[in-house]
Amino acid sequence: DNTGSVVVRFEVLTLASIPIPGATVVVSDAGTGQILRWGTTDIRGRIEFLQVVGSYDVTISALGYQNTVGNYDLVDSGTPITFGYELTAVPTTPPPGASLCAVEVDVRQSATPVPGALVTAEVEVTSATATGVQLQLVAQGMTNDAGRVVLNVPRSASYTNGTGIYRFRVRNPFTN
Repeated sequence: DNTGSVVVRFEVLTLASIPIPGATVVVSDAGTGQILRWGTTDIRGRIEFLQVVGSYDVTISALGYQNTVGNYDLVDSGTPITFGYELTAVPTTPPPGASLCAVEVDVRQSATPVPGALVTAEVEVTSATATGVQLQLVAQGMTNDAGRVVLNVPRSASYTNGTGIYRFRVRNPFTN
């Protein structure tokens, strides 16, 4: 039953209005912070979810771009809604030939491998335009049938404005 539901579309673009395929869009409940939906944009930089009326937070991340956070309220059901987000490229992408480090992530729930989980690696960076530490997505991948994924992340010394601290996040497909 889709009563009270609305199709919510996200369009993720560069500042030059070029679509960003593969951007990760995470929608969470604004009150509890619980992740309700997540996925990656298609070749046109678009993704859509079916949602019920309520208040939501959204986090959008893409390789080579500053993470973007927003929020929205769905107050009417039935009419599809589209949100457009423009991401700012960040100059923290390692230069060509930068040293990479392979990190294997093993995702398990109660000792059982979790296939199809989205694993992201973000590095803390400082920005000339924003206050505080920002997170930049540097690698992402889905776990295989054994619950494992290998991410190739740049060594922290490759970043001139990085703290060298990585954060790894796992999003379980069964709680999406």
